[in-house]
Amino acid sequence: MDILGVKNLTKKFQQFTAVDNISFNLREGEILGFLGPNGAGKTTTIQMLLGVLIPTSGEVNYFSKNFQNHREEILEQVNFSSTYTNLPWNLTVKENLNFMSCLYNIK
Repeated sequence: MDILGVKNLTKKFQQFTAVDNISFNLREGEILGFLGPNGAGKTTTIQMLLGVLIPTSGEVNYFSKNFQNHREEILEQVNFSSTYTNLPWNLTVKENLNFMSCLYNIK
């Protein structure tokens, strides 16, 4: 079973296409990483996968459920760990998960 399915995902900002029609699947036990130069659409893709940005077109499914239709239910099961280092403190992975769960009121 696919944990994540992305089909024809696109994000446009006015005339600029940041993510252009990408598709991929992630199965249980697999690890996903995004590699590419600055401006390749990595952050934009992740933001769409987490619901921070709404795709211009395409579909995101977690556990065979459409993300747009089951957003809250899906976000209770999904976590993102960032290497963003501009926070004023250093957190362990566990502390990061606890912090993020508090932000989104997840128990």
